[in-house]
Amino acid sequence: GLTTQQLLAISIIIVLTAVNTRGIRTGAMVQNTFTIAKIFALLALVILGFAAGRNPTAVADNFNGFWRNADWTAHAVRLVGVAMVGALFSS
Repeated sequence: GLTTQQLLAISIIIVLTAVNTRGIRTGAMVQNTFTIAKIFALLALVILGFAAGRNPTAVADNFNGFWRNADWTAHAVRLVGVAMVGALFSS
């Protein structure tokens, strides 16, 4: 059987297909609405982060002694290279 997530995905696809069949203007309006909602959600997260993270000591510690505890052994450098493989070969 279908799960709740699959049924929700199918219904969203049907609704968006119906919206797009009504014309370009209607589809553009829905797309713009979703885009504005995403932008406001991201802005809210940024503002919430600044509001919740107002701790001058913690902020100052983030900018002091960044490399103090760095471990530059050959193994650590190799691990950085391994971590970058996915990003470098994804395109």
